Amino acid sequence: MRKILVAVALLSLSACASKQAIPTDGALKVSGGGFPDTSAVQQLREQLVKNAKSSSTKSAVEAATETEVQPGILIIGNVGTRRDIPERVRSAFYQKVYMTTAKKWMTGPAPEVSEDIFARDFGAYTAITTWSVPGVIAGRRQGLVRVADLENIGFSKSMTTLFLNATGDLVVARTNSDGAVIVDKILCRDSDSDYRKCAAQYTRGDFDRNTGQEIGSDMKPKVGGARIDVTTYKVIPQI
Repeated sequence: MRKILVAVALLSLSACASKQAIPTDGALKVSGGGFPDTSAVQQLREQLVKNAKSSSTKSAVEAATETEVQPGILIIGNVGTRRDIPERVRSAFYQKVYMTTAKKWMTGPAPEVSEDIFARDFGAYTAITTWSVPGVIAGRRQGLVRVADLENIGFSKSMTTLFLNATGDLVVARTNSDGAVIVDKILCRDSDSDYRKCAAQYTRGDFDRNTGQEIGSDMKPKVGGARIDVTTYKVIPQI
């Protein structure tokens, strides 16, 4: 099974459940490997720009293509357990984890999120399950969670989510201009009685933020993939 860094970034992804490094006891522990080099990162970023400019749904991204396209992805999935980032290690987490990909992804002179803002605004990370075969394998991405959202999100109570199929709320996360994945909105609360009815309006997976097309790990649209409304995040029925 492929080891990755604690993934708060667009490119720190694994097709199967990954081991997570958790900052504890005042030390930031980071597992090695998994990040592509700067050239590979830029190729993926540019593929997202290409998607927007060549999309058959150009009306949805027309304004963006007239200026500079802001590439990014939307991730729809169920949150796992809450992994706190203690205040005492947030600066180290920012430098060793967040900036690892931000330096490769961003095009401007400075990151969108500064160290001070990160230490103030982000208090945890969580796994986001985008697909699964219960008890066998699951596809997960790691996403940052804002301090303001920590008590509002219904995280999984189980550490063994793969085998118990125990997940939390269905959410949408998005990448910012640094390439970091941030949990953005609760779509359906796992604790609600109508969860299944609510969740039926969405489909889990990775989607181009500009076009709504489902994308693969190469950021190219999947053949026969789903499409979502990039405003409501609801799946658009295939005609």
